[in-house]
Amino acid sequence: MKFKETYICSFLLLLQIKRYLTYDLFTSVYYPGLKNTFFEDDDYVTIPKLSKYYSKREMKTNYTGIYNGDIYTSYESNKNTIDVKENLDYETAVVRSGKRISTYVKVEKAKVVKQYKTATDSNRNENTAGATNENINRRSKRTRRNVYGRDDRSYIPITETLGLSEPYSYTVKISTGCTGIIISPRHVLTAAHCVHDQKDYVSGTKGLKVGFFQANDTIDWVKVKTIKVSKGWINGGVSNGPFYDYALLKLAKKHFKAFIKLSVSDQDHHGVGERISFTSFDDDKPKDTMWYRSCSIIEDDASFLYHYCDAKPGSSGSGVYTWVYDNDLQQWDRELVGVFSGNRWKIYDEFYIIVKNFNVAVRLTAARYAQICEWLGKYGKTICKKRTKKLNNMVSRR
Repeated sequence: MKFKETYICSFLLLLQIKRYLTYDLFTSVYYPGLKNTFFEDDDYVTIPKLSKYYSKREMKTNYTGIYNGDIYTSYESNKNTIDVKENLDYETAVVRSGKRISTYVKVEKAKVVKQYKTATDSNRNENTAGATNENINRRSKRTRRNVYGRDDRSYIPITETLGLSEPYSYTVKISTGCTGIIISPRHVLTAAHCVHDQKDYVSGTKGLKVGFFQANDTIDWVKVKTIKVSKGWINGGVSNGPFYDYALLKLAKKHFKAFIKLSVSDQDHHGVGERISFTSFDDDKPKDTMWYRSCSIIEDDASFLYHYCDAKPGSSGSGVYTWVYDNDLQQWDRELVGVFSGNRWKIYDEFYIIVKNFNVAVRLTAARYAQICEWLGKYGKTICKKRTKKLNNMVSRR
């Protein structure tokens, strides 16, 4: 019996050693946060459950909002109450008629599920020093640095072997001038400021369309049926609004294209040192050309991923994705972890002496993930159920 126990222990140790030796260069260089230890701890994430409480019909939109095409700029502030129920309530606008419906939700705790390990363990000290927009504006008059150093964006030709293959095929063009990413057979995720200016839906959304690129360099424009935006964006103002700078577009018909997987992003799983990528249609490049860029996360907090990926107007709404290791399939896979919002000024001390400028993506936190799953309707029941079921299976094998 003792010999049998010794044999089993030796076998398990050999498996761990094999795993250590097969830890490839790609993993260690591009994703240093993927832990590789003999006795690593399991990480878990709680995904809340959102359900409709009641709905209320609002006055029709007049499409008086303004989108000027510039990169959206936000400023750090301590006046925020992120991911509370009031911010997770949402509004649905019917594009054709202008009808608006406010939906209020109940937030329930869900099972604790295991999340993929992809982030580095770093000190993420949250800045508690507040600042008024006036104080920051006095120190941020210089030109917005949307391209940092050498321009590292790469041109992606729209061909069957490249631009029309994954992951570039997930990227679509929004008729207001932004970029979006496909997340279901009928849904596209983009930035909220591309369709709503926190006062009303922008004028360009009256005939909002999504453009799918074809092999012959043409664009197949599909009409948008409805737009969903968080109350956190609509009512949040300059302080809270940036935390909810994402919107969901439901198409009038299915697109029959591949779509990217959604992932939960929090500080334990996607952070400093991890590599992110996104593709967009930047305004400073030739019209209707696709450009790819990749960089590492420089800083992060509970809601944002700060980076120096080059971007210009037209990039807003791009889906920011990273590589996630699938323990079931024993392979790397791409998953969406955020939405590119624009530019953000970050404060490091209470005297506003040190203020740094970054390009920034809004994280898909557990609450925002649950909200988007609720927005997806019947598609969310399939897409998000598979994701949660997979995570629960990982817990059961612990």
